[in-house]
Amino acid sequence: GIKNYLVKHGEGELENLIERERTKLGANEILNIDAIIEQALHICVLKPLKYHIYRLFVEKYSKNGALEQLSSNIRYARTKSAQDIGVKPGLRLPQNIDLEVIKHYLD
Repeated sequence: GIKNYLVKHGEGELENLIERERTKLGANEILNIDAIIEQALHICVLKPLKYHIYRLFVEKYSKNGALEQLSSNIRYARTKSAQDIGVKPGLRLPQNIDLEVIKHYLD
């Protein structure tokens, strides 16, 4: 299955991730292979495809005008308060540190 694929084609990343995670374990802890496989998939499959997928996204949505519409809507939303665009009063908006964490995972 997927684990065999990653072992054969993961350029050693899966084995390195497993070993790295093993060193973090306590004496009575079990290694979460699923989490390691997810991380390896991200490194070996998704990360190399990110630029290509992004380029296809921009190309498609530029052609049909959706990207320009999104840009226009964002500019408009920035002129409004949070409540004006439907954010309920009392809802805590993300702080800069929260946004940095999110940005880290999206990069």
